[in-house]
Amino acid sequence: MDYRKLAKTAGHSLKEDYWNHPADLEKAHSKVLAEVNAIEAVKEAQKLVQLRIDNPGMFHNLDVISKRLSVFNTNMNGYEIVVTSDLAEWQRQADTLHQCIIRCAYYKAVAKREKVLVFIRKAGFPIATAEVLPQNRIGQFYADERSGTPNGSRPTADVIESFNKWLSDKPDLIEFTKQKRKSK
Repeated sequence: MDYRKLAKTAGHSLKEDYWNHPADLEKAHSKVLAEVNAIEAVKEAQKLVQLRIDNPGMFHNLDVISKRLSVFNTNMNGYEIVVTSDLAEWQRQADTLHQCIIRCAYYKAVAKREKVLVFIRKAGFPIATAEVLPQNRIGQFYADERSGTPNGSRPTADVIESFNKWLSDKPDLIEFTKQKRKSK
């Protein structure tokens, strides 16, 4: 039943014998599942593009904040610590770590300068997300929300240590985003 549903979702006609009676059901299922996942990924990307189009002011603020904070993007103990306004990166972070940062519209709070989201990656792969509040207080700080490790969804000790070391010498990130640039 799952195969039939996926095949229909992918746009295949079950009236065709090839799709209705595949020679290898497991292979056919994997194929249509990959197609449906690709279709969903395109739909999600289109939603993010439309979100930017529908909210130009908010995303302008997000871009300005991200650009100002990008001076702090670095590699710390093998971890990339990054602030970005690229919603595709937000979506990748959310999908990989099973986090609600897109679904719960955290970008709105960042655009209003209420918090900053910092992504931690290792070799480009999302590892954790940290929420930084005023006075550089750490709010939520999670790794994979569905992690089966003894640590649960908490980042490992070395990730926490690297992030804390990174954050320790920064000015108040939220106040930093509000500062006017000096004229040259």
